[in-house]
Amino acid sequence: IRNAKFLVLCSKHEGMPMVILEALAMQTPVVSFNCKSGPSDMIKHNLNGILVNDQDFDALKDVLDHLVANPEIIAKMEKYTSTDLEDYYSEKHFKYWKTILE
Repeated sequence: IRNAKFLVLCSKHEGMPMVILEALAMQTPVVSFNCKSGPSDMIKHNLNGILVNDQDFDALKDVLDHLVANPEIIAKMEKYTSTDLEDYYSEKHFKYWKTILE
């Protein structure tokens, strides 16, 4: 993930996609379908990644082509990949998940 230009997540359903957090923590922008839950909680559209209308594969292809042709956009997004990750590392977040799992 660290050596990728960006990560693509094209799931139909997500809950808490850890791969998005892992990619952002490694300064790798993420392109993802904006499915019902998960991606939009972590991806700030056009800041640290790009959200594509859910299951719109034509739009996904267009976004990927655009990013490959414009590496400066990727470089800009890399700067913002880890700006909002603190909440996922906090004690509050761990306690939240602990209560759900118990």
